Order: sequence, then structure tokens, then C-alpha cells
Amino acid sequence: MTGVQGKRMLRPPSPWLPIVGLLFFLSAITPDDGFAAEQRGKVDATKVSQILRILDECPLPTKLPPTEAEERQQLLSTLQAIGGYPTPTVRAAVKQFMATHWKSRGQQSKVFLLNRCVFAVPEVAPKDALYFDSWAFKTADPLNYMCPLALDSRGEIAFVGSFSFYIGPPYRGLAEFDYFEQRFGRRRMERAPVSVPR
Repeated sequence: MTGVQGKRMLRPPSPWLPIVGLLFFLSAITPDDGFAAEQRGKVDATKVSQILRILDECPLPTKLPPTEAEERQQLLSTLQAIGGYPTPTVRAAVKQFMATHWKSRGQQSKVFLLNRCVFAVPEVAPKDALYFDSWAFKTADPLNYMCPLALDSRGEIAFVGSFSFYIGPPYRGLAEFDYFEQRFGRRRMERAPVSVPR
């Protein structure tokens, strides 16, 4: 089981493809600091709304069983595509999403996975690593800092476990976002060619 102070531990993809394509097309990574840029007003409200819509339409990670391999992988692909937006834009969306869904652990689990897709979070936690959640997972490696995700043999993000239950202090998704950005930086992504929407 994980804790704030403790160790932590789609179906056919066709309906998702237009969404993923839209995300890549409208995004552009910038090295700007998310919090500082948001304070300076450098956030595109339209793009924030796009991210919020995508997050709302994603299935609940806590409800996806290990047998739904295609759905789980497509969910990760979509969350990684959100990572194509500038950090300030993603942060603004995470801030609003967490405020809207402050009672829903299922909805918050989307941010939990998004943070691990967007930022280069390692599997082996630094000795002074901070924790912002109280989730428990069904996994072979409960100490994995990326859990329930990990990097496969090709260096790509993949599920290696599933959400089990939550017990403890509320998940601080926005604080985790800021910490991951400062501590680990953005995760490098290999972009696939995307057709321009017409």
C-alpha cells in the first residue's frame, strides 16, 4: 500500500484516433515553467478546455481490468498525447480537473497516470522522494515509483499492475504535478506523423 509518507508502492482504437490526432496537431512542447507561466497568463483557455474534454472522456483507470489490454494501452497513448501540450496548459487543466473532481478517486486516477506519462518519473524512487497519494496496487513490484506503470523493454510506458484501493489522506495531484516537473522534467516523446484535421 502506498501513502503520503510511505513507500508506494480501447477496445478497437478507432474511436480514439481522431482525439489523439487532434491532441498532437494542436500541441507544442515548451520548456516554460507551468506555475510561473500560468501566473503570467500564458495559458490558452481553448487548449485547457480540450484537455479537460479528453480527460472527461477517458475511461476510469481504476475500472479497467488487466484483461482489457487494448483499452489500457489506448488510454496511455491518449494521456501521452496530452503531454504534447505546453506544461502551463497541462497544469491549468490538471488544476481545474482536480478541483472539479475532488471527491472522485476514479477521476483523480486519470491525473495520477497523466503525471507519470508527462514527466520522466523513474521506476526506482530517489531516497528523498515525496509521495502525494495513498493508493494500493496489484503489482509484482509495489516499490515501483511509477506504479502501476513502468517502462517496457523498448522504453515505452506500459501497465504493470492495476489500482486496488485507496485509503489515507487525499491525493494531491496538482502538488505532485509541480513536484514531478521540478524534480524530473518532461518525458521525451517519439512523435508519430499526424494528419492535419480538415
